[in-house]
Amino acid sequence: MKNSNFIKFLIVVFTFGVIVWLGGSVLRAVIAYSLFIPATELELKPEQSDELRMNTIKIYSDTAIYTTVSFALVFILSIFFMIYYRKHLKVYGWLFMAFVLFFIASPIEIYLTYLDIKLMIYVNYSQTIAFTDPEVAEFFLNRLKNFNVLSPLAYLSFFTAIIFLIYRPLDKSRKNLSE
Repeated sequence: MKNSNFIKFLIVVFTFGVIVWLGGSVLRAVIAYSLFIPATELELKPEQSDELRMNTIKIYSDTAIYTTVSFALVFILSIFFMIYYRKHLKVYGWLFMAFVLFFIASPIEIYLTYLDIKLMIYVNYSQTIAFTDPEVAEFFLNRLKNFNVLSPLAYLSFFTAIIFLIYRPLDKSRKNLSE
């Protein structure tokens, strides 16, 4: 598979987007879960004030712009690469598996991104906001409670796709070269 300089540049941009998106998502999870007592069913830490909680949510929503833009870039480039390499998917099984894992888990990430955008708009454009506002509960707390299983599974799927891109299992091109 010989790549032109433009395709190599797009692969570098794609890689940078994946690093910012997944790294930022892990960082945002650490920020979000810092509000809760570890090993509980999302029980808030009692020593934190509502002002501190809202500041944490503001930081959480401010970092959403980086992960949202990076995910959009990665998603668009994934569609481009899938179309560009469509003839190679039978030979490169690892590439096919990475695309399948990415696009199966993408709807979950798209919905979570939608919730993040709504939270970001609410936090940045509301004059008076409090942790007890129903919008905060809807966009932040319900996101963590309702997607506490699906979100980690989606991220495991994304990380597994990266592992497939690195180790390249089911590569029939090597078999054809040895014959």
